[in-house]
Amino acid sequence: MLWFSEANLDTALAETLYALDRDPVAHPIYEDVPETLQRLKTLGIKVAIVSDIHFDLRPEFALCGIDGFVDAYVLSFEHGRPKARSAHLHAGARTLGRFSVRCAHSR
Repeated sequence: MLWFSEANLDTALAETLYALDRDPVAHPIYEDVPETLQRLKTLGIKVAIVSDIHFDLRPEFALCGIDGFVDAYVLSFEHGRPKARSAHLHAGARTLGRFSVRCAHSR
């Protein structure tokens, strides 16, 4: 809402845009995601969704019928951080029963 205010949007428009941002229908997934997640599950590979997103992704995965393919979610807003840190990635790995993770991420 801060960014909408700084852009001089009126309150009603800002609230509408913010509500849309949180609506699962407004965030389509890539076509290959369901098949990819299903294949990983079939292979016995555990999946954690690790994101620096500012809202809960679980409803979106449920809406698409792919929530059953995800073993854990590590979302930065649930950990009081606006951006993912390596600690979030390690938390995702620990959630899946692993103790380290290798990754490349941007700052």
